[in-house]
Amino acid sequence: MSVRRLAEASLQPAAFAFNRANAAAAKQWIKKYPKGREQSAIIPLLMLAQEQEGWVTKAAIETISDMLGMPYIRGLEVATFYTQYQLNPVGTRAHIQVCGTTPCMLRGSEALMDVCRSKIHHDQFHTNDKGTLSWEEVECLGACVNAPMVMIFKDTFEDLTPERLAEIIDLYDAGKGASVTPGPQNGRITSEPITGLTTLMPGVREVLTHFHLSGIAMGVVTNKPQLAAREILLHFGLTEHLGAIVGGDAVTYLKPAPDALLLALDQLQVEPRDALMVGDSGADVAAARAAGMPIILLRGGYTQIPVEELGADLVCDNLFDLPSAMRRLQDAA
Repeated sequence: MSVRRLAEASLQPAAFAFNRANAAAAKQWIKKYPKGREQSAIIPLLMLAQEQEGWVTKAAIETISDMLGMPYIRGLEVATFYTQYQLNPVGTRAHIQVCGTTPCMLRGSEALMDVCRSKIHHDQFHTNDKGTLSWEEVECLGACVNAPMVMIFKDTFEDLTPERLAEIIDLYDAGKGASVTPGPQNGRITSEPITGLTTLMPGVREVLTHFHLSGIAMGVVTNKPQLAAREILLHFGLTEHLGAIVGGDAVTYLKPAPDALLLALDQLQVEPRDALMVGDSGADVAAARAAGMPIILLRGGYTQIPVEELGADLVCDNLFDLPSAMRRLQDAA
């Protein structure tokens, strides 16, 4: 593992303080840890500092260590161990992390690095002349199926060509980075097959159409951000009969929290006792119970526990069995 050191003293600011919003966020992070374990909050607090300043300064490490009542050396150990923390100044408008792991390398990441060398600086961790851009090669960023890709701050840009990356760099350098839509840059939705869809989406639409024609109000609750979820459902032609789409950023807690379900029901104008949740995990069962809703579980979900043992009102094999499963549930009631 490479040795990571703090920036030179000449680059270090004399002091650090969280702004008002981040100070409030820091207090919330600290509250998430049990009494006596508050020092565990150092990782998210260092990230807050980096998001505010662009990089992690010596003053920030010491200020956060003081906040958490821990020796400076412990704070330094964390900051210098995790490569997510930038210990030197980076570009003020964009710091571009180019994935160089095997899938991206096979799909052309070296050509992306050449673009960074020509448009930013020949060497990693150096800014351009204006100080607005910098870059580095990193290990896997988790979008292998969409290789090659880069990450700029918290956003990923996938399915890149050298020409497209050059365009993105120019936009960020001009202060127009917000105009670039993250995700695949070749027109595909998320990580669907590049050769086209191979799943039974027409059958799913038929099921939704059947429910719609039967007068059943339907909604979707998902972890994905609201806008991204709507775009994906629209791409698959599944929004026509949906009266509610609740994304992970629309509520305090992620799916399948009860408040997400209740928000969807409010949009559908349906009472929990008159609703039905369709899920695939024990967490879905717990959320439905907390929201006061009956639930049907589909087999093959995100659980290693037999679905019959999760306490759902009914279990069915797949989405296409839902109409008959709902009738059985109604008859039992």
